[in-house]
Amino acid sequence: NTLVLATWQRCAQYLTNPNAKVYELSYVRSNTMPQSPFAVPLKENAKPTVGIQGTRHAFNTDEVVSGDPGQQGTQMDAIGHFAVLPEPWDGKLPFPSDRATYYGGYKQSEVKPTPDAPLQKLGIDKVPPIITTGVLLDAKSYLGKGKALEPGAIVSAADIEGMLKAQGLDARGLQPGDVLYIYTGWGDNWKDPDSEKFYYTKGPGLAYDAAKLAEVKQIVLVALDNPFTDPVAEGM
Repeated sequence: NTLVLATWQRCAQYLTNPNAKVYELSYVRSNTMPQSPFAVPLKENAKPTVGIQGTRHAFNTDEVVSGDPGQQGTQMDAIGHFAVLPEPWDGKLPFPSDRATYYGGYKQSEVKPTPDAPLQKLGIDKVPPIITTGVLLDAKSYLGKGKALEPGAIVSAADIEGMLKAQGLDARGLQPGDVLYIYTGWGDNWKDPDSEKFYYTKGPGLAYDAAKLAEVKQIVLVALDNPFTDPVAEGM
């Protein structure tokens, strides 16, 4: 919805440049790679919509139990995984998933009509290829002084503006339709096999005002080299 004509014009400008480069950002998947505590060994099984007590959050997950790594490692999350309730859930009554609203104003009956139904809308299978311009900001150098950011550390809107300036990108800035990548250095902690259970237990993340900045700038995708996007401190 947010890719505009200027975005396509920028893409044409960059993609026709003979000096353009292609980068592969994925990890090799294996059965001994770091495993998310939110996923299990695989077998397709759509789970009911659930929430977090005291919040307006609603979210969906699918599990696959068949020996394939599945939802592990780098990925683009489906917008249908997240919804919002009109008021916080107290955790005492059954979770009111029928009152959830999704991106675009879709209701629960349109996205996940029954607890065992896969996503009918907003699933990752509905996402077309994203061809656009990207900006990579180096928070490991700018904030960490060459070291990975600590667990719970935040990257704020002011930090994003500071990195743009430090990297000589302030004149260009963030433009509508951009993808924003932020390198925190936490990806350096990716170890295979994950014997210490370190990578998925904590990490730095994006501040609320940075997320709002991405919205104002009409960024279409935000990606960090961490498992949460949100900051998670030691012990959380």
